[in-house]
Amino acid sequence: MGSMVIEQRRTNPTGSAVSGTAGDNDGIGHEGGTVAQQAAVFRRDPARSASLVAALARAGIDACGVTGADPLRELVEAKRIKLLIVDNQIGGFFTGMEVIRKLRTGLNWLPAIVLDEDKQRLASDAKAAGGVIALDSTATDDEIVKSAQRLL
Repeated sequence: MGSMVIEQRRTNPTGSAVSGTAGDNDGIGHEGGTVAQQAAVFRRDPARSASLVAALARAGIDACGVTGADPLRELVEAKRIKLLIVDNQIGGFFTGMEVIRKLRTGLNWLPAIVLDEDKQRLASDAKAAGGVIALDSTATDDEIVKSAQRLL
């Protein structure tokens, strides 16, 4: 399998934020590694993803940004995340809600926050899925963090 790069933000023992990447051979967050992720952020805009990962870290939630379906699948299969935050319109073949449904059919039930331009349209799907909060895609990082804290 090719090299996987995951943007990672965590806190060190002094409480200050530390950024880095986790790759296939660096031992960070892998079996025997030092960090188990709590939240994965899958957003179209890398800058918004990085900003949200930083906001989650400030709130005490370990998080990483993922840039594609394969790295996300690897995190989920390794049971390294407890929450998924995803844009509904992620580009590609599936929507964020479809990704959540597919994960759950594979017995990977994760609570999730789905961001969409029309959260009202998504609200009934989110309610039916259970454990999914629909937020407007323009929600602030603080609003998303508060929802993440409720789900975790």
